[in-house]
Amino acid sequence: MKMGKRTLSIALALIMAIGMFVVSSSAAGPADYSAVENAILTELPSATDRYFYTDEAMTLIDDTIGLIDLNLQSESQSVVDGYVTMIEDLGALLNKTVTDASQSPLQFAYGTSFSFAYVYPYGTSGLAFYPLRDEQKAVNTLALDADKTAVPLVHRIDGDQTFTVTLSLGSNALICAGNIPVLFDKTKLEVVSVDNLNSTVLSNKYDFDATQDPVNLDFWPVIYRNDTAFKAQWGGITINITPSYDSAPFSVVPTGQEDVLNINFKVKAGATAGDAVVYIDPNFGRDAFNRTNSLYIGRAKADAGPGVVQYDELATY
Repeated sequence: MKMGKRTLSIALALIMAIGMFVVSSSAAGPADYSAVENAILTELPSATDRYFYTDEAMTLIDDTIGLIDLNLQSESQSVVDGYVTMIEDLGALLNKTVTDASQSPLQFAYGTSFSFAYVYPYGTSGLAFYPLRDEQKAVNTLALDADKTAVPLVHRIDGDQTFTVTLSLGSNALICAGNIPVLFDKTKLEVVSVDNLNSTVLSNKYDFDATQDPVNLDFWPVIYRNDTAFKAQWGGITINITPSYDSAPFSVVPTGQEDVLNINFKVKAGATAGDAVVYIDPNFGRDAFNRTNSLYIGRAKADAGPGVVQYDELATY
């Protein structure tokens, strides 16, 4: 009888132990990484936007993400939550601006196992600067492409009286462009409309406004300002581009050119056959004393918000 009781006690103990193990095992599980994933998506540059960062920045991003242990269990959730803070701190560093070299080297550390120091290059003091962005990769290009090159004979073919000229722009992060002057031969062409191409990546991230035949005389550079014959032949459209602050992070890889604006022309009644010339005149150069007749493309201040202020001229035409 005693043996039976002892056997029963052992059996009950085993059952209880197994039960506790089952409860313990079922209570444990993988940690929740959703906040980490969200932080990576929102705080760090995308694969496309990483193009514009320095090699040191890209290495730092890879090394930091490499610190994340993806196999932690729920009892280590606090460690996972710490990864979120780490990524947020990294994002803040990547988007940090400086105005001189006084903060070099920039420091980033996580715990005691990882640290990073970056001695950044710097140009002109007093201008806002992203030390972890590669300015040399921020190349700007402009191009005009037309679906026709010559004016048809007037009323020769029904529906053949219109031209579409597309303004293309290869851009960098936080671009701003002021007063891009598109000139057209107004003895042959009339403007029908200027349309933002909302289907493109770039135009989704930028706001455009276009003004035909600017009334301000200062629109014209000095070389043309009093040239009545030139202005009798050529009409002007001035285009401004500013970042859309509803669509961060404001950058596009400059592979090829992004079509951003359609300028629709029609053949002017009585126009003679010949080339339909639409172009960007290089005589419209940036003028520090008069921005009304300037063409510039550059980087906008990070904190400029609406009413972008240019701080860094990367290309002048």
